[in-house]
Amino acid sequence: MAASSGMDRRWDLATLGDLVADLIVPIPALPIEAGRHQLAKWMRLEAGGQCSTLIMARRLGLRTVAVGVMGEDPVGSHVRSALAEEGVDLAGLLLSPEVRTSPALVVVDNRGEHVLIGRPDRGPHQPFADSWRAIIRSSRRIFVTGYTMFMVSMFGRDNVLRGLRIAREADSQIYFDVSPPEYVGGGDDVARAFALADVVLATAEELSSWTGVADSLRAARGVLDHGPRCVVVKVGSDGCHIVARDGEQHCPGFPVRMRATVGAGDAFAAGFMAAEAAGCSPYEAGMIANAVGAAAVTRVGTGRLLPQRAEIAELLGTRGLVLPKVGGPNGA
Repeated sequence: MAASSGMDRRWDLATLGDLVADLIVPIPALPIEAGRHQLAKWMRLEAGGQCSTLIMARRLGLRTVAVGVMGEDPVGSHVRSALAEEGVDLAGLLLSPEVRTSPALVVVDNRGEHVLIGRPDRGPHQPFADSWRAIIRSSRRIFVTGYTMFMVSMFGRDNVLRGLRIAREADSQIYFDVSPPEYVGGGDDVARAFALADVVLATAEELSSWTGVADSLRAARGVLDHGPRCVVVKVGSDGCHIVARDGEQHCPGFPVRMRATVGAGDAFAAGFMAAEAAGCSPYEAGMIANAVGAAAVTRVGTGRLLPQRAEIAELLGTRGLVLPKVGGPNGA
């Protein structure tokens, strides 16, 4: 569904949901074992989760805005400063003194394996703010993850679904990144998000887990029955598959030296949305998203530690591909 041309679209992309922080800790080896002490190479508190998507999309030229809930505590302040530094609009953030932003601990080892230890931010569920409706209606694209369907998130499942319905009424494009089942609410909530989404993004494992269908491409075809125009199935270093009603295409990955996969999925989503904003076909968007994700795994970290536009353009150039420019006076 195309965005309505008669509506003023101030932003190219809005994310819905709680914003989080990551404490990145690179160590020599996982697993961590009792009595086996290790020295971290460094530690850094960084904007995580959907913040990584906002930052990466901004670096690719999209005008981005965050819609969600965050505490007025020092960790929340750090995340907001990181987003503002990157040019992300914070007009949709509701700050609450009752909320405490809890950073997730992200431990990464020399093989690129990582483990995430976290908990939901503390604070009461927040009612839907009047300002959110106007921001959603003024955004060409809406991005939401399964994590925001988490029953105890402060933004909350009901606010997510209400926001998606407003986006559907406004003819905004909706992108839903599924997330692992262990972090998400009930299957009925995910099915509702499938029905409202234009594009569903998921790893092969996530699709199989949610649908109960072992073959991820067959599972993706089943998701199409809910209403999305396409499903993007991420298959790691092999790239991704674009599954649509008119056919399926494999977008091959880019061979790189992998250092860590944390943040790669968030960056991939930004790449896909930015490419579609530039008018690329789903296949071209898949290739660009693969390049963004591949560039991300050559680094360790999320948020501002993700790659710059020039690195992605260089990687695309190895295949004779060009990173298109996005934006302009009338948006993307």
